[in-house]
Amino acid sequence: MRAVLRELVPWRDAVAGTLDRATFRVLGNEQLLEIARSQPQSKDALGRIKGMPRAILEAGLACAVLPPDKIARRIASRTEEQ
Repeated sequence: MRAVLRELVPWRDAVAGTLDRATFRVLGNEQLLEIARSQPQSKDALGRIKGMPRAILEAGLACAVLPPDKIARRIASRTEEQ
């Protein structure tokens, strides 16, 4: 679990920095911990995490492989559409 958190926290920080948002606005601590605990393997499993932001889900599983700046652009574009 700690290894997953060590990867997720800097990712969230980078996305938040790119979007110029507070980290909790990108992904809350509770959701971050639940991802680390359950390590979802699909978009559906990720979507079952309570409070998971829709923009993260709509960005898709690409979150796991794209650099934070590209994810930030995807999240920003989806947020602007709403």
